[in-house]
Amino acid sequence: MVKTYPVASLLQFLTAGIVLALGVQALRQRRQRVSVAFVAMALGSTGWALSAGVSSAVADPELTYIFGFAVYPFTLFSSIGWFFLAAAHKGRNRLFRRPVLTAFATIWLLNVVALASNPLHHQFIDAATRIPESGIAEPVAGPLYWVFMLVTFSIFLAGVGLLAVDPLTGKGIHHRQTRVVMGGGLIPMLFALVEVSDVVPAPGLDLGVLGLTIGTGVLFYAVFYADFLKIVPIQQKTLLENMDDAIVALDTADRIVDLNPRATTFFDLSASAVGQDIDAALADKPELRAAIERAPASDDIEAAPSVPAAGDEAIWSDEFTVTKDGQQRHFALSVSAIETDRPGSWTNRTESRERVGRLVVVRDITTRRRRERRLQQYETVVETAGDPIFVLDEDGHIELLNDAMVDFLDSPREKLVGEHVGNFLDPESLSIIMESITHMALTGADAQQYKMERTGPDGETLHYEVNTRLIEDDVGDTNMTFGSVGVIRDVTTHVERKQELDLLNQILTRVLRHNIRNDLNVISGNAEILESRLAGSEAEIAQRIKQNAIDVIHLADEARTAQRVTNTDSERTRIALSEILRPPVENIKERYPDADLTVDILDCNVLTTKEMDMAVEQLLENAIVHNDDDPHVEVSATRHKTATKVTIADDGPGIDMSEVSVINEGEETDLSHGSGLGLWLITWIVNRSGATVEFANTEAGTQVTLTLPTQSSTGSGSKEKSA
Repeated sequence: MVKTYPVASLLQFLTAGIVLALGVQALRQRRQRVSVAFVAMALGSTGWALSAGVSSAVADPELTYIFGFAVYPFTLFSSIGWFFLAAAHKGRNRLFRRPVLTAFATIWLLNVVALASNPLHHQFIDAATRIPESGIAEPVAGPLYWVFMLVTFSIFLAGVGLLAVDPLTGKGIHHRQTRVVMGGGLIPMLFALVEVSDVVPAPGLDLGVLGLTIGTGVLFYAVFYADFLKIVPIQQKTLLENMDDAIVALDTADRIVDLNPRATTFFDLSASAVGQDIDAALADKPELRAAIERAPASDDIEAAPSVPAAGDEAIWSDEFTVTKDGQQRHFALSVSAIETDRPGSWTNRTESRERVGRLVVVRDITTRRRRERRLQQYETVVETAGDPIFVLDEDGHIELLNDAMVDFLDSPREKLVGEHVGNFLDPESLSIIMESITHMALTGADAQQYKMERTGPDGETLHYEVNTRLIEDDVGDTNMTFGSVGVIRDVTTHVERKQELDLLNQILTRVLRHNIRNDLNVISGNAEILESRLAGSEAEIAQRIKQNAIDVIHLADEARTAQRVTNTDSERTRIALSEILRPPVENIKERYPDADLTVDILDCNVLTTKEMDMAVEQLLENAIVHNDDDPHVEVSATRHKTATKVTIADDGPGIDMSEVSVINEGEETDLSHGSGLGLWLITWIVNRSGATVEFANTEAGTQVTLTLPTQSSTGSGSKEKSA
């Protein structure tokens, strides 16, 4: 039996538990290489501490011997984990390739085999090694033991070498993390060196494990306070290689020192350009070369016009334009000084910063310039627009408004921007605007138009038409609303004009319906009396008076019909073709019994308005009254896939195509006008019903073709409201 050391054993078990807990924490971040390496190091350290703890706790010499020397493979495993932890932290991804991993795994397995087979060859631990009653192993090292120590410490120092690039003077989270990680790794290894050298006696306690306890505390800080596992540093070289900006480093003689891949593409250079003079390298790029020549030397940057950057660093900036294949591209050029540390001299120990060159960064800003130009155009349009325009945020606060809107709200611009629009509108107007915005947000409507009224300075009613639209954008997978834009148009004159036209329409309708018609009936009746009492040329004069009065009465009837049609908001609906053709045919036969009228009606439905029969009757009447001989009119219908065509053909002299041209052009002039309202009435009815009409002169006479749809062009159902 040998002596045990419960306190030392407990301390080593506690260390194993802490390190294992850190490994579990690292497993939550196992998607990152740095976390996997941390877990490997933690497992090796846990095995190291547990082996040492069991060796100190058991009284059996054989078990003390076994667990005492079992720490060696765990120590090597921990050292390997430390190396890969440093490699992952510094972004050395090449070290994680399979050949490298295989090599390290082979080294560890050879160590395990050498230790496990030691009883056969005693080249690791000499056969003279004994476990005295004190329980403290006194190993007699063999050749493989020193090979093990050399390999273990070499791997550890290699990891330190990866970290010790610039951790002491660098700034930022990367260097802070590096210093913490180095401290957490160096401490246990320094204690292990003390253990190996046997400088400090500590019965039952592996000093390397004690160092592991302290190092674990440091790494604990790295995990939970320096965000070591959550923030993986990105190497500066990696950043430069993945930047979209072209970056070139120049020395004080303007020779290219380094450049990133984007620069080789942008400047059309190769990696061999390093060492060339920048002017020679850019000989075929005069615009860029001239821009760099305008930049100040590294020592003169602060004195030149510059844009302050982060900290106290100054960056000189400029812009230039390159024209290629007729296309202009815009670029931003920034130049900053490259500095390095200058060590102190024998007489002056103070360190200083030495400028060794310039860093040139070129960024393509063509898209930004185009966007800015477009925004300037929009701003010009908004400011020059006569209508008030405003932009509100999602809560109704004014973000932007033009001069017309400032005048509309009658308040200084500086008092309007940032304030709620409700502070400047009457409650009714505010309610209309906010209800419109809410309606668009709830229904998904693109835009909303509504009417608004205000009282003018003289008490008059002012009428406005407001058009609003939501300002939306996609944020990730979500469509977000950031506010609304509105345009206010003063339609007071339009409303008053419409009211005047409505009143005039009512007056003219009453005059046509009563006054003029009654007077014309009196004239027609008296002319008819005179015609019966007179003879010869005087009777003919009376007859012409009567006929002209009848024509004017007919024109007044057409005007009343046209007024009724244009003021009626009819719906397009499915109607049997017979209901459109039969009533006007019967009316015409009754009014013109001497006319020869042939009708062939199909049994089908068409999509039209109820006024279509007026157009058909007008066409039949035109065919008869404009034929001096015995009129013959044929009405036929043919059905097609989506429409039914109704043809009205007569044997008259044909239609004056100049009158048709007036209808097609949509206006009458002093030199170009029709002879009445008949064709206008037909055209209005046809257009409002969704049909078409065509006039043609044939050898036989006039042919008019009405094309009536048999289904809705929108496919929205059997009813469709006309415009």
